[in-house]
Amino acid sequence: MKDSDFFSWVRDNQESKQLSQMQVDGAKNVLRVVKADALQSFVAALTGWKVDGSSVDDKADTLDRVMSQKGIEHLKLSEGLRLKAYQDTGKVWTIGYGHTSAAGGLKVYQGLAITHGQAEQLLKDDLERMTYPVIKRLVKVDLTQGQFDALCSFIYNLGEGQVSTSTLLKLLNKGDYKGASNQFGRWIYDNGKKFGGLVTRREDEKELFNS
Repeated sequence: MKDSDFFSWVRDNQESKQLSQMQVDGAKNVLRVVKADALQSFVAALTGWKVDGSSVDDKADTLDRVMSQKGIEHLKLSEGLRLKAYQDTGKVWTIGYGHTSAAGGLKVYQGLAITHGQAEQLLKDDLERMTYPVIKRLVKVDLTQGQFDALCSFIYNLGEGQVSTSTLLKLLNKGDYKGASNQFGRWIYDNGKKFGGLVTRREDEKELFNS
């Protein structure tokens, strides 16, 4: 068992599904001198928590994750589908589910039109090229599927640059999942103005993160 699997197991057995920083730091100190398997057995004996000898499914290795269908549907709803190129609020030519030339692949220009199938493929490609790799680079803690899906939507919307320096990411990587979830609501401005669509999107992302 890896140390990360131990933390996943403990979180899964918490009613809140979260650990405080004090709990995380305390466990890390113990794990410096005791193997994760031994510590799990000791904790299980004290608490009666089930030990099945495997990692917790809900906290699967972040490196191997992709968005769930539920997460993708949330993302599609937030982005909306446009089969003809249009300029977003920043005057960037956009098509499909929020695809732009900056994402790589298809170049978007005035007059461009695509099919629904092409829009689906663009979304898949953009997630694989511009979203999943960012999570692998930036996130240092275990994620539930809901947390992963929410972060994918967040990064897809904002890009790596803004997310990499965000308080949300800093709190997340400290293991403060609750604090991180409360940060979604701060990202509701477009060009300095509060934007209703972003308010709804952040509420949905927070709900997904906490699911």
